Amino acid sequence: MSSNPPPIYVSGEPIIITKNIGYITIRIIEMDFNVSATLLIQFFEPNSMPIKNEILQLTPEQYSQWGNDDSYILDLVCQTYGLTLV
Repeated sequence: MSSNPPPIYVSGEPIIITKNIGYITIRIIEMDFNVSATLLIQFFEPNSMPIKNEILQLTPEQYSQWGNDDSYILDLVCQTYGLTLV
């Protein structure tokens, strides 16, 4: 039985991360006020070595649900990429 995690699909393309994720960073790289935002998600190993960068485009609905609670974005990123916070 393989110990690799199942692939995560975003926009139809699989994203497979086979290393332990120590932490992620989330940065806004573009914002269209009251419409959408584009986020840069960076995945790092526990020793701070970079694993992968991903771009996440928020839909207008996701953007409107964000409001002023940044935990919404963290939850959305975890849900999108199949992450569990520990």
